[in-house]
Amino acid sequence: MRLTTPSANTSLFMTNSLVTIVDNDTPGGKLNFSAAAFGTNENAGAAQITVTRSGSSAGSLTVLAAATAGTALAGADFVAVTNLLTWTNGDVAPRTLVVPLIDDTAVEPNKTVNLRLFNPTLNGSANLATLGPQANATLVITNDDQPGILSFSTATYNANEHGGPAIITVVRVSGSAESATV
Repeated sequence: MRLTTPSANTSLFMTNSLVTIVDNDTPGGKLNFSAAAFGTNENAGAAQITVTRSGSSAGSLTVLAAATAGTALAGADFVAVTNLLTWTNGDVAPRTLVVPLIDDTAVEPNKTVNLRLFNPTLNGSANLATLGPQANATLVITNDDQPGILSFSTATYNANEHGGPAIITVVRVSGSAESATV
């Protein structure tokens, strides 16, 4: 703010001042996943999911973060987890939810895992207001198993009429998951 244009016989001193508006609607800040969707390959070992605290660092804040079945099956495609994430007073560093992945050799479509933040507390008391607009997200597990492509090794083969059997070679490229026949 600035004081200007004083009335007659009035002088000014300290004419500038800073006003800080403190958002006290959510004293502990807001917790969100850093993205609406995360992605990983099924052979990555684990997915690293980032949870952020923004808007305020006042107070001790906790939240449960869970990874549950979407189209991916817990125990077959990933390990279902629920972890307690904690921020101390003044702390706004991101936290990580680690979702272990189970690699297989099946050729299948990409699959999803549901991610959810719930049961937040501020200074030990339940405080649903700390959940931000991105309290739910999706993890997409990309299948890394491909059946491959079968083809002749060359476009032309020559064989003598009376020279015995012709040797024709079929090759498989770009994947070898599961058996293949032609």
